[in-house]
Amino acid sequence: MDASEGRVGLVPGRESKDHYGRTLAHLYAANGENLEAQLLAEGLGYQVGVAPNGDLVACQRAAENSARHARLGLWRQSPVQDVAQLKQSGFALVSGRVSKIERNRGGVWIQVQGSLVLRISPELIRQFDAALLNGLPGNTIEARGWVQDRAQRGNRKNHQARWLLPLTDPSMLKSTY
Repeated sequence: MDASEGRVGLVPGRESKDHYGRTLAHLYAANGENLEAQLLAEGLGYQVGVAPNGDLVACQRAAENSARHARLGLWRQSPVQDVAQLKQSGFALVSGRVSKIERNRGGVWIQVQGSLVLRISPELIRQFDAALLNGLPGNTIEARGWVQDRAQRGNRKNHQARWLLPLTDPSMLKSTY
C-alpha cells in the first residue's frame, strides 16, 4: 500500500449536493494531487462543468486536452459524434453547425443542424461569453452534456428540434470554427 494508506481528501463544491442528493466534491490524493485531473489526463473520463461548481474547470479541461491530443483512453478513437448520429438520450459529445440563436424568457436557444438545440437557462446566461454566442451562427461547435429526446417526453412541437442538450457551464460548449 502507498503512503496514503488508501486515503483521499474530499473538498465539497460551492454546491455540495445536486438535485438528486448526490455529493458534489473534488477528490484529492494524500499528496494533494487532484484525482479528477489525473483520471482526465489518462483519458478515463470526460470533463463536465456543472455550475456553480466550476472552480477547477480550466485545470480539468487542460488535463482532458492532454489525453485527447495523446489519444489516450476514451480518446483513442474520437467519441465526438455528428448531430445527425444522435440516436438516444444520455451523455454525448456532439459536433455540428449552428443555424441560429434565439433569446426568449426560457433563455438562449442555440439551434444546431435542425435536430439539436442547446439551451442556456436565464439564470446561467451571465456565465457565458456574449460575443462568443453572437458569433456562433454558421460556425461549427462541439457540445457535451446530457442529451434529452424531446419526442420521447411527449412535449415536442412539430417545429422543434428533437434533441435538447442543456448547457450548465461555458466549458460544455466550444466553437471549432
